[in-house]
Amino acid sequence: MKKNLTILNTFFLIFLTIFTISCEDKENEVEPECDGSFELEITSSPTSFEEQEGTLEVQVNGGTPPYQYSINGTNFQNESLFSGLGFGEYTVSVKDSQNCSTTGKIEVKLTAISFSDHVAPLITTSCATNSNCHGAGSNFPIFSSYEEIKAYSNDIKTKTGNKTMPPASSGTLTNEQIQMIADWVDAGAPQN
Repeated sequence: MKKNLTILNTFFLIFLTIFTISCEDKENEVEPECDGSFELEITSSPTSFEEQEGTLEVQVNGGTPPYQYSINGTNFQNESLFSGLGFGEYTVSVKDSQNCSTTGKIEVKLTAISFSDHVAPLITTSCATNSNCHGAGSNFPIFSSYEEIKAYSNDIKTKTGNKTMPPASSGTLTNEQIQMIADWVDAGAPQN
């Protein structure tokens, strides 16, 4: 029995020593520190309404190279350039070799919107359709000329943006079409 206790005590001491060393090793591990000086400079190029040709490029200041980049937070790549992008806001995530990370946001805008090619056809098919909307015989402004549309361009931007224009009976505009109208108005509603 004494021999069994001695073996048991020896086993316990060995286990305790291994456990203690293991815990000390974990306590001495140094987690990488992210010092907050990790900054992104993100640039974008616009895309046309018809194509997805926008780009984003990321420059990193701080952190420890090499870096990995993502625009969806999960799929990271080694390249700092993203291409083939549609319009809209993107959240760019970057992580360095110490697994420190940061994010930034940027918008890919639409290229110049043409009144004759983009805006006028939308107004004609969605807003100036009948007397219940902005067509002939309406109690509302008649959107049959550039001058009339330009005069109400800020209202058009606001009402399409909050989706009260066009009325449901005339159909709806896509988010891309709403953004296109907003960009055209923001550019000064040119007759181009």
